[in-house]
Formats: sequence, structure tokens, C-alpha cells
Amino acid sequence: MIVQVGSALGARAIPLQSAYCGAKHAVNGFTESLRTELMHEGSSIRVTVVQMPAVNTPQFSWVLSRLSKHPQPVPPIYQPEVAAAASFTHWTIRAANSIGWGQHRRHHLGSAARAGAARPLPRPHRLQLPADRAAGQSGPAREPVGAARRPGGRDFGAHGVFDDRSHAHSTQFWATRHRRSLAGATLMASALAVSDWGRRRFQQRRVGGLRP
Repeated sequence: MIVQVGSALGARAIPLQSAYCGAKHAVNGFTESLRTELMHEGSSIRVTVVQMPAVNTPQFSWVLSRLSKHPQPVPPIYQPEVAAAASFTHWTIRAANSIGWGQHRRHHLGSAARAGAARPLPRPHRLQLPADRAAGQSGPAREPVGAARRPGGRDFGAHGVFDDRSHAHSTQFWATRHRRSLAGATLMASALAVSDWGRRRFQQRRVGGLRP
């Protein structure tokens, strides 16, 4: 089992992140090509891609930028632990169930990532909104190249500077993990609702039929 880590920006590109979007598009293309090769060879190896939403990583602190303000990912932002748990869980689910080639080729973490992959491309003038958000965090002007980017720079760790606005949980991811239980509960609730509606309709008709 091979789990590739992609991004919602691999399906829908946004301004100010052309290099990143290009790299994530490449991940999708590489994975599709690899999948077809493995299928042709009759391999038992399965390949999937977990498409990530905005994640609070140090990327926006150490990457080279000539913006006058500190950039930020487009909200909602999730903590790295959520992304790691989703990747591992997706791998365990596929490995345990021996999922076939045509099933769950891609998994989207977060409703924003799923919506971004599903909706059509916006009109050009509407791209200004994500551009403003991406560069929206106020802050002092930054040097094009900082000391941390030079050889021997410090370790930035796993978390970025957006802990105060990042989600530690994903409702969509939780629902995906428990989709069978949720489906069963929904089916049971629907059956109870239909049964209750039928019982009340029967009583109403019976009472109406007994009137003089």
C-alpha cells in the first residue's frame, strides 16, 4: 500500500502559490501513471492519494517570499496531527479491507478540500478573494532570504504560526471513519420516523372513521 500526500490545490489552483500548486498537480499525475502501470502488471500494490486542506505547517515561515506581509493558507486550517491521522487511517482501512483499484483512489480531508475538488473553476475576477486571504495576515515586511534558509538553519518543527486559528479535529474525517455506524444510525432513524408517521396516520384515519 502506497499513500501519497496531495493537496486540494492539486485540483484547484489559487494565486500566489503557483509552484506549490504545480507540485501537487504533479503528485496527482505521477500517482495516476503509477496506478495504471501497477494495474497493467497485475500487481497487488495499491496506491491512493490523501488530498489535504490547509495545514498549519512552517511552510509559510521559512519559504522564500517577497510579499510585504506574512502569508497564510486559505482557511479552514488544520493541525498537522489531523493530517497525519487521516493518512494513517486511510492506509489502515484500505490495507485491512483489500480495497480494489477503482475504489477510494483519492480521499479528501476536510469539507473544504472536497468542495474545492468538486466545484467548477471560478471566474477570474473571483480569484482575488483567495489571493487576499493567502496574503491576509498582517505583519512586518520580510526579508527575501532569512538566516534560517541558509545552511545550518534552525529546525522549524511540525507546527506553523497559526496554532490559534487551526482546528485540532475534522468532523468530515470523523464521519468518514465512522461512516458505517452513521449509515446504520441514519437508516434506523429513518425507519423509526416512517413507522411513527404511519402509526399516526393510521390512528387519524381510525378516529375519523369512528365519527358519527
